[in-house]
Amino acid sequence: MGFQIENGVLEKYTKEPGVTEVVIPDSVTEIGDHAFENCESIASITIPDDVTSIGESAFSGCSRLIKVTIGNSVTSIGKSAFSGCSRLTKVTIGNSVTEIGYSAFSGCKSLACITIPDSVTEIGDEAFSGTPWLENYPNDLVIVGKGILYKYKGTDTNVIIPDSVTSIGEAAFRWCESLASITIPDSVTEIGDHAFENCISLTSVTIPDSVKKIGGGAFYGCESLASITIPDSVTQIGTGAFDGCTSLASITIPDSVTEIGNGAFDGCTSLASITIPDSVKKIGRSAFSGCKSLESIDVKKGNLKYSSIDGILYDSSGKKLILCPQDKKAAVIPDSVTQIGNYAFSGCTSLASITIPDSVTKIDNRAFGSCKSLESIDVKKGNLKYS
Repeated sequence: MGFQIENGVLEKYTKEPGVTEVVIPDSVTEIGDHAFENCESIASITIPDDVTSIGESAFSGCSRLIKVTIGNSVTSIGKSAFSGCSRLTKVTIGNSVTEIGYSAFSGCKSLACITIPDSVTEIGDEAFSGTPWLENYPNDLVIVGKGILYKYKGTDTNVIIPDSVTSIGEAAFRWCESLASITIPDSVTEIGDHAFENCISLTSVTIPDSVKKIGGGAFYGCESLASITIPDSVTQIGTGAFDGCTSLASITIPDSVTEIGNGAFDGCTSLASITIPDSVKKIGRSAFSGCKSLESIDVKKGNLKYSSIDGILYDSSGKKLILCPQDKKAAVIPDSVTQIGNYAFSGCTSLASITIPDSVTKIDNRAFGSCKSLESIDVKKGNLKYS
C-alpha cells in the first residue's frame, strides 16, 4: 500500500482506488497530521498497539469510514482527527488515551455510541459536537472519562455539580444563558477554558479550595457576575478568564496566585481597585485593559517582581512604570522612574495632567494612547531626552 513512513511517523497515505480496509504496519509509532485526510474510499482501519499518537486531522474527511479500532498504546487523539467522518458508527478507544483534542469527532453524525476510558483526563472543546452520542446522552450533565464534566445540556437556572466530577471541561457551560447559580464541589481541581463563557445570567460563584487553575476565558462575558471568591489553592488565572465581566466590582486575588494571564480582567468596567499579592510573578499584557473604573492597583510589600506607588503599577525596582489605572485623574511620576512602558497610560480617559521627572529617558509605544482628557504633560527641567 502507499505508505510514506519516516522515522516511525506515517506522514502520508497515498490513495488507492477501491481500497476499503487499511492495516497500518507495525513499524509505525505515530500517525502524522493529515496522514489519511479525505481518503474517501476507506471503510475501516486498525491502528496497531505500537502507535502512540494520532495527529491533527489524521482521518478528517474520510466520509466512508465506518469502523476504527484505536490500539492500547495511543495516548493522544489530535485536533479534528476524525472530524467529518459522517458514516463513522463504531470507535474503540484504547485504555491509554489521556487526551482527546479539539473537534476530534465533530461532525461524526452517525456516531451514536462511544466509550470514553477512565484514562482520559482532557477533552477539547467541541470534541463531539454534532454527534448523536452527545445529543442522546441520558443526562443533562454529560460526565465522561475520569470525572470530566464535558457538557451541560440542560436549561435549569440552578445547577449542582455532583461529587464524581474532578474537572469542569472546556466550554462545559458555554452559552448557558439561563444559568444563574452553580455549586462546584470540593472534588473539582480545574475549571477549563471557556467553561462558563457567556453565562450572562450568572451572578455569583464560589470556587472551592480544591481548584488550582482557572482556565482561559473561563468566565468570559459573564456580564451579571458581581462577585466571585477565589480560594488560596488557585495558582493561575488564565488568559481572559474574567474578560467582559462588566458587573464585577471587586475581587480578591489570593496569595497563592503566581500568574495573571493576558487580558485576565479586560473589560471589567465596574472594577474599582485590585490588590496584587506578593506571590504574583507575572502579569500578562492587557490584564486590566478596559477597566475604566479602576482607580488603584496596589501591590503587597514583598513582591519581588512588582511594586506600586500611589496606586500605579511599577516593576520591583520602581524604575519602570508599567500601568496606570484608567480612572486616575492625575499622575506625578516619581524621580526613580527611567522608563514609561508600552500602553502604560493607554485608555486613561479621565487623566487630565501628568508630570514626567528628569530621570525618564525612555517612553515606549502608545504610552499615552487614547488619553482623551489629557490637557497637560509637564516635563521637569533638566530632562536630557524630553522637554
